[in-house]
Amino acid sequence: LNEGTINADQANIIIRRNLGTLIKRGTLRSEQNGTLVVLDGDGSDFVNEGRIEAFGNTFVVQDANLVNAAGGEIIVGTELRFDNQQLQLENRQGGRITGNGYIGADLNEPLPLINEGTLAPGLPLGTLILEGPYIQTATGVLEINVEGFDPGIPENPTDGEFGWLSVRPTCCGDPSSVAEVDGEVRFIFDAAVTPELGDALPFLLANEISGRFSSVSGLPALDPELMWTLRYEHDSITAAVANASNMKDNDRFN
Repeated sequence: LNEGTINADQANIIIRRNLGTLIKRGTLRSEQNGTLVVLDGDGSDFVNEGRIEAFGNTFVVQDANLVNAAGGEIIVGTELRFDNQQLQLENRQGGRITGNGYIGADLNEPLPLINEGTLAPGLPLGTLILEGPYIQTATGVLEINVEGFDPGIPENPTDGEFGWLSVRPTCCGDPSSVAEVDGEVRFIFDAAVTPELGDALPFLLANEISGRFSSVSGLPALDPELMWTLRYEHDSITAAVANASNMKDNDRFN
């Protein structure tokens, strides 16, 4: 039970356990050239009720599912890696995950991220890359911060003027790079942003997308002749400003 801070900044720190669930209420941090490894001995979950910060070489969870419980926060600035097969990351209701790094597993293995809480790509802008699949439940929230409409360069996860989620292929068109969505997509716009006709936010990319968000919030008011639409394609979801006269009723949000 950690209620303080464990910081790996210039070296490797290994936390090993042999029996029972590890519950962390303090802070685990990797930064600079440090690597922090959490090893599991019996297959029990690693439960985070505090804060995990991955800013170093890497933060590794081995042989354990990671459960981000209510009140828990995970911030990924570089890499959060799972070092085994058939593991998953569960973000429970009241938990929060954010970052512009990478979350995945070794050897191009699928890593399901089940989002029942809040997932906010970017810090607060940029790209969060998931190995996939991404599954957002009815209680889940995908939170998108917006300071402009320039998506930046995909190869540079810190670039761009809004946050977006990329569920990328693992290898050779692997079916794990899929997204299943439900729940809410919540936009947080900078007050200086003035959307115009043709502006678009491609905020979720995957090889294949299924489902629809049950609610959309935070889209700013537009001129009377304009409307927001959410465009669902087989591999992307985009919020866009369109001419109101060209839109279907079920695409209107304000």
